[in-house]
Amino acid sequence: MSRKIIIDCDPGLDDARGILFLLSDPKINLLALTIVGGNAHAAVSSYNAGLVLEAMKRSDIPIFQGPSKNFSNEIIKSDYYFGKTGFGKLQLFSSTVQVRGDMEAYQALLEYGNYIRGKSH
Repeated sequence: MSRKIIIDCDPGLDDARGILFLLSDPKINLLALTIVGGNAHAAVSSYNAGLVLEAMKRSDIPIFQGPSKNFSNEIIKSDYYFGKTGFGKLQLFSSTVQVRGDMEAYQALLEYGNYIRGKSH
């Protein structure tokens, strides 16, 4: 029996590595990725998540984007450390994986959390 999980992250190199690790484990059933700003703007981090999923041939896993701002309503600025892409100077291929637009990251966390616990509405 596989373990159902959702990853809430801001994919830069560190989170990309974590996603790759979990995708390689046959005991893990990755249901979705929810993305927030952190190492880069949320849109950039969502794109990075798509790159990872596409590289692993797992574009079936949905990506839900959340805000780029933190709870203080500020955008996290980390370009000086992680670069504009969150991947430093690493040059990557293009991704065709799309962010789901039917709900935001927090809504997806609630929906999938209820699904995992066996609840539905």
